[in-house]
Amino acid sequence: MSDAERIGRLERDIARVKEQQNKMALDVGTIVQAVRQHAEGGGDLGEGGGSPRPTDIVMDTMWLCEKCGVRLGIYDPLTGEMRFKIKGEILYVSGGTIRVPCRSCAHINVLEPTVDA
Repeated sequence: MSDAERIGRLERDIARVKEQQNKMALDVGTIVQAVRQHAEGGGDLGEGGGSPRPTDIVMDTMWLCEKCGVRLGIYDPLTGEMRFKIKGEILYVSGGTIRVPCRSCAHINVLEPTVDA
């Protein structure tokens, strides 16, 4: 097998892994949303019935790219902070408008602060 064939094969494998990661991120986001709906009194989590224990509820929320679904950051509602990992460093942001370019598709994602009524 030539070097070009090996590189092509590796590139296809990497693309497949990235696609699987995106699908898993979307699945986790869907699960978090279902747990939140259930905790607020609506929705069904499937088998087991009953309301979840406080330790079963996922508190952090993933912020996904609007275009491709790649995870951009994680929001912690307890501290009001958005957490990002950039070049191996972890960055915490709280308050204000946040603009983050997607590492995968370069789409500029904007997160506006919400006003609690």
